[in-house]
Amino acid sequence: MKEKIAAAAASAIVSTLLAIMLALAHGAEGTIGVNYGTVANNLPPPEQVAQFLLDSTIINRVRLFDANPDALQAFAHTGIAISVTVANDQIPSLTNLSFAQQWVKSNVSPFIRATNIVRILVGNEVLSTANKLLIMSLVPAMQAVHTALVGESLDRRIQARYASGGISHEGNFLEGDENYLDRPLRNCLGPLRMMEGWLSFRSRASLLRSGTPPLAISRIFFSGDQGLLFSDQRLLLWPFLASSFPEVSTPHSLGVLSTSTPPSTGKFWKGYDTHVLKPLLSFLKATNSPFMVNPYPFFGCSAETLDFALFRPNSGVFDENTGLNYTNMLDAQLDAVFSAMKLMGYDDVDIVIAETGWPSAGDDGEVGVDPDSAAAYNAHLIQHVVSGVGTPMMPNRTFETYIFALFNEDLKPGPTCERHFGLFEPDLTPAYDVGILRPTASNFHSSPRDPAARHPRTAGKLWCLPREGAGEEALQRNIDYVCGSGLDCRPIQAGGRCFAPNTVRAHAAYAMNLYFQSTGRHDYDCDFGQTGAISTVDPSTLCY
Repeated sequence: MKEKIAAAAASAIVSTLLAIMLALAHGAEGTIGVNYGTVANNLPPPEQVAQFLLDSTIINRVRLFDANPDALQAFAHTGIAISVTVANDQIPSLTNLSFAQQWVKSNVSPFIRATNIVRILVGNEVLSTANKLLIMSLVPAMQAVHTALVGESLDRRIQARYASGGISHEGNFLEGDENYLDRPLRNCLGPLRMMEGWLSFRSRASLLRSGTPPLAISRIFFSGDQGLLFSDQRLLLWPFLASSFPEVSTPHSLGVLSTSTPPSTGKFWKGYDTHVLKPLLSFLKATNSPFMVNPYPFFGCSAETLDFALFRPNSGVFDENTGLNYTNMLDAQLDAVFSAMKLMGYDDVDIVIAETGWPSAGDDGEVGVDPDSAAAYNAHLIQHVVSGVGTPMMPNRTFETYIFALFNEDLKPGPTCERHFGLFEPDLTPAYDVGILRPTASNFHSSPRDPAARHPRTAGKLWCLPREGAGEEALQRNIDYVCGSGLDCRPIQAGGRCFAPNTVRAHAAYAMNLYFQSTGRHDYDCDFGQTGAISTVDPSTLCY
């Protein structure tokens, strides 16, 4: 009997491991986070913000611009992945290991068991400060913080949740700290560590970065005080098994590039490349941490390139060196960074988008500073980075992405746009709709400025077709844009079910509606440079 139980236990664990391995074989999923800035005098308390994000949005990652203990406490037991930041002016002091150890003891250790702190960011856009002391201290400071985390045994952390009978038992705990947990979790430690051994073939750090939902493991055998026990309970295990976390990284502006156009010529500034960025990339690779960048197509666009920046149909930008065509500015910016990293020999280090966004208001004369443009950029951004399409130079991959910002912050200095990057107003109503509210929250939080609220869509009743009078050249550009973005255009290719009638207008009708239906069915998803129009005619009925 014991042999059968043991065999069944092994089978259950192996089956679970195979499921994990299959999931890993398909690559990491893109995840959407937000930058939670607080340069304002009218924001809700952190506890309310954390509960709102947990209950009302799909956001599962938050980047803090400090290590505010109130915020860290507010996100306790939410499971939301938190990145905390060390201020730039503390970087020189952090090169001293004693100071780094004290910083970790004060700002990380007290919260790590309850709050899902996944990353420590040492400064922000440090190279752009042109401060030689900060720049030369950056990598030593990151190394000291990492050493301090290891010294605190925070690189040996397990996070798990065990649910039974509607009661959730959860813990974010360190190896050897079993007494902190409820007994059900303590009993599960055996198989967790067994699974850890099976997962050693791949970096366990990448599991958490993938944002994969908690794994549901039913009818698991676990070791307890009485040997192998059988349980019908359900164990939810975050993909986080004794991994080397929190990671240590630092975000960069695109100013670290001396050349970025075309993307294949991307390279870092001479001097910074060998003396700062090469040792930084070496550290990131050794600790399996990502290279973090803050790409902002908004700051790089003009009236002529607005469609290119907003993921709208455009003629694209062709890179003659690679033969690759770019249909949006974000891909071009990311590939320029990738080219610079590849030139240094570090194209195997992950890239994380630490900041990107679009303002919903601005000063007179600024291009695209309105709610519809902000909604278009951020909605298409979300769809793009999680789609798995990747970029021309980095195909078939997703990107962990943090939208800037959570709130409109009324005390930020600078031009008007700086105070209007928020997805939400301080009263938690959306500044515009980008599809991040859960269905139960979307009606309650609808805003009169929300394009979707102004023009609600009833599923299956509206389509996008070419506007009367739209020229064939413009419609062909629409086809090229949609089909080049990774959407499935096989039905309008030769032999496809909608190839006939073989006209540009008929094929454009299929492609434009495909894009409209795939990206949220907002009015701006059917604009296509004023060549598209919302219709009650299903374009599939036009196929022969």
